[in-house]
Amino acid sequence: MNIETILIITMALITFLFPVSTLKKLPKVRYAFIVPEGYAGLLYRNGKFVEQLAPGRHMRWGRNITLDAQDTRKTFLAVAGQSAHGGQHRHEAQHARDVPGR
Repeated sequence: MNIETILIITMALITFLFPVSTLKKLPKVRYAFIVPEGYAGLLYRNGKFVEQLAPGRHMRWGRNITLDAQDTRKTFLAVAGQSAHGGQHRHEAQHARDVPGR
């Protein structure tokens, strides 16, 4: 047998033993994330918090990795206030984090 015949037989055996559909069923192990400017990326592995990612491109290897992007930009919330004179309402702009929770 010459080398070409051996190569053809080897390729046929590999194709028979490892079809492409089997390769597609392998779990994903490389994850690429892009965290936008003004956001913080919360990285989770198997549903458990691992680390916080800064804005930019990130790559992680492993299984069952997810990213949750949280907005960290300042937001304004118009809150109706009450003046000390006659109960007239005026609107004040406050940061959302300055408003007391209930």
